[in-house]
Amino acid sequence: MNLKNLKKSLERAEIYLNIVRKIENREATKEEFEYIQANAGILQKEMQKLGHGTIYYRRPCGIEVFHNYQIIANFPFMLVTHGLKDEAIELIPTVKQILLIYLQEVEELIENPEDLKKTIVKIDFFEIIKDIEKNFRKIVKSDPENERDVQDYLETFLDVKEYDFLREKENIEFSEKTFFPDFTQKKLIIAIEVKFLDKKDKIKQIIEEMSADIQPYSKKWKNILFLVYDKGGNIRDIDAL
Repeated sequence: MNLKNLKKSLERAEIYLNIVRKIENREATKEEFEYIQANAGILQKEMQKLGHGTIYYRRPCGIEVFHNYQIIANFPFMLVTHGLKDEAIELIPTVKQILLIYLQEVEELIENPEDLKKTIVKIDFFEIIKDIEKNFRKIVKSDPENERDVQDYLETFLDVKEYDFLREKENIEFSEKTFFPDFTQKKLIIAIEVKFLDKKDKIKQIIEEMSADIQPYSKKWKNILFLVYDKGGNIRDIDAL
């Protein structure tokens, strides 16, 4: 996580904490409830990146271990499920404790940015593929209508993960044409191209487009990924692509 995003995370956590306090005092507005619902997942990812993983606290049954980021992500849904009843209200002190500890850690990192290097998680091309396969659909809240919609969702996914991709910024000249991959990553030399499939009779066209992109892209990027969003289950044999 870079310094700019760390400051954004600090602001997000501060707002989240203030809303939790308002919820505790029965003062939160509908818009504030919606804010923590929208930002809980983002804050969860930011906590994971900084290794802010567990918290120990005492309950009548003894010491229990919880994943901080899971509690932060689940709290808004607890409110939706249970309302301001025992299950959700009992969680508030823990949520506040987690956020206070996280805010302290983030403030220390902002004051000592050289420590950020210790939090950097090295990634590779295949880890990104696995992450997209496992988690990309989770952020698609409504069915895309076209390729641009899928690109927008993927841009959000890559930004939240901080994979440092550029969107339609780099190009390659090949055979008197200029090719612009949808997303590129300089350090890992990756190009990602999005395809949108909503009709079975477009499969052949998409295969031809992918084949046409491979040769020029391979001149500049050693790793090429085609993300084909199949709306409606048109592809029966994935290996045929």
